Amino acid sequence: MYLSAWVAVLLGSVIELPLASAFLIDHWNTVPATTHSSHISHHCFSYSSYNVLRQLGDANACLSANSVWQYLDNLQVRSPSCRKEIQKYLADKYAKTSQSNDGCVCNARTALVDHEIYRIKNGSIFDCRDHSHSSAYSNIDSTLFSNIKRHGCKNHVYLWHRLENVAEFCSSAHRCVDCQQDLIVRASLQYPSTNSDPCVCSKVEPSTTPSTRHPTTKTTTTQRPLTRAPTTSTTLAPTISRHFVCDKRSVVEFIALEQHTAHPKASPCDPSSGGSDDAYVLASCNATSPITWRRGQNVMADCESHTHLIPGFTPISTFAQVNYDALGSQSGVFLECFNSGFKMAVQKCNGVPEIVHVEHGAFINNPRNYYAIVTN
Repeated sequence: MYLSAWVAVLLGSVIELPLASAFLIDHWNTVPATTHSSHISHHCFSYSSYNVLRQLGDANACLSANSVWQYLDNLQVRSPSCRKEIQKYLADKYAKTSQSNDGCVCNARTALVDHEIYRIKNGSIFDCRDHSHSSAYSNIDSTLFSNIKRHGCKNHVYLWHRLENVAEFCSSAHRCVDCQQDLIVRASLQYPSTNSDPCVCSKVEPSTTPSTRHPTTKTTTTQRPLTRAPTTSTTLAPTISRHFVCDKRSVVEFIALEQHTAHPKASPCDPSSGGSDDAYVLASCNATSPITWRRGQNVMADCESHTHLIPGFTPISTFAQVNYDALGSQSGVFLECFNSGFKMAVQKCNGVPEIVHVEHGAFINNPRNYYAIVTN
């Protein structure tokens, strides 16, 4: 098929392009530039699950505690030593961090249901939960499983030091049980994927704090726009359309050509930090220099609303803070929403433009970390 004909087909139905979502986490095998521990087994970076958990800590990202089990179980099967190493790393990192100051808010996206932790044949739940000298196993069981309705959703920070405290149980000199492994296997059977997790966690929006901290009469006139923002939020759509719109043909042609896209104003892109190359956004859209980019409307919040103020072919990016930081961020072109995420076009560092699903995972794989790109 001639290129022009293929592009015409793509312009009519962008979603027919091959998707990279299945490989987004599996190919995230990057070694962080800095480490927080002198005891690092570098072969562990060859495991995608290790890298997901490592990036979760390095980026101080938000992720529901029960979405962690799938990665721990994957590591347990491939390398128990790497599983223990990443647990120790995260337990040390968050030793003095509590749920109240981890910068995340967790909510139930489906009804929370109390249930027993998953039962398996030849398991050791009674030894580990009821007879071990440590109460950590039963604490996790109660909080995340049997009494989850009372405890509510928890960010991953809750888990790490408690999991480290799950002790091995030895009934005699000849039989000992790895209770951490027992717990991980059961939990991963209960929550095999992020989609099976009833909870979702995201960064706390700093913009909500001024209205709650300064409720005085003197400031009510300046805060009135904040309280009225939901009813006038439709004004955001013209702003996006006027300043941040991508050329549909350019977006698709760059994908069809399968060539790396460059731009003189692009930020340096380091493959070892993950993320994507913002040159693709600059070449496809009328966005200004990345140093002017600011966080706009949240993409998933818009997908879940009835207004859909963010149109297709709008430039978006992950934002850890209000201002854009290219290191480790993933910028691209928003295409459309689906049930649990959205589709976007991106160009990975040293890669070529492609379409990916953003559905679940840590930071760049978490759809709730994406916002429309705006400027002051």
